Amino acid sequence: ELSGGFKEAHAVLNHLSECGKAKYLVTNKKDLMEGVKVSLSARALSGTTSLDFDVLHLIGTVEKLEHQLNVIDQRWKRSRESALASLKLGNKQVALRCSREMKLASLSREKCTALLNRVEEVLAIISDAEASKEVSEAIRIGTQAIKENGINYDEVELCLQELNECVESQKQIDEILGSNVAVAEIDDEDIEDELKKLELNFAEVPTETSTSHSAVDAVVAGGQETTDAMSDSLANLHISHHARKDLEAEHVVEPMGDSSNDVNREAALA
Repeated sequence: ELSGGFKEAHAVLNHLSECGKAKYLVTNKKDLMEGVKVSLSARALSGTTSLDFDVLHLIGTVEKLEHQLNVIDQRWKRSRESALASLKLGNKQVALRCSREMKLASLSREKCTALLNRVEEVLAIISDAEASKEVSEAIRIGTQAIKENGINYDEVELCLQELNECVESQKQIDEILGSNVAVAEIDDEDIEDELKKLELNFAEVPTETSTSHSAVDAVVAGGQETTDAMSDSLANLHISHHARKDLEAEHVVEPMGDSSNDVNREAALA
């Protein structure tokens, strides 16, 4: 179903078999069972063993038990419906028989479930053993490589310790960077708020500017008026000064005229 049909599945299986990534398994202990062993790692599969066929048989047993559980559940459901229908019709004998079938189905389901759990536990143990085998094989290969390259175990421990220190340092750096990122995000939000406030203030600036210009114009006008008043005062002061000088000159001329008249009178008498 996943591959799109039998032909596509057969083609995929042939390709994987040619690459050494899959092997076709068939067992015929009681019933014919077919299966495929696939390698999930980069390396090719090794040869098939008796354990592979035993696992195939156990997987087939799990499938059969699951199918049997579905059959038992369907039978229990039908018996229950029949028992309810018989009770509605007042037929207690049929209802009792259906109830007995329900009880037997429940017992069969318990036994089948217990067997299924045991088989699944065996499969889990085999899977863990395979994983342990791979780990043991990896340890063996690593030990052999260390011996072949003449590496000391103390050097390996030192390298592992340095590696752990580097990992811890990297974790601390990541935590610091994460906290800095959070602070940066908060700062960005504050900056955006301040920018919005500035934009609002900028929208109010023309009104304030026009007001300030009006005030400046008023001050300038007032200053002009003050200047004009001062000019008028100075002009009046200048005129008053000239008038005073003319008046003084008149007073000086009149006495001189009187003295000349007296001289003329004296000359006539003589």
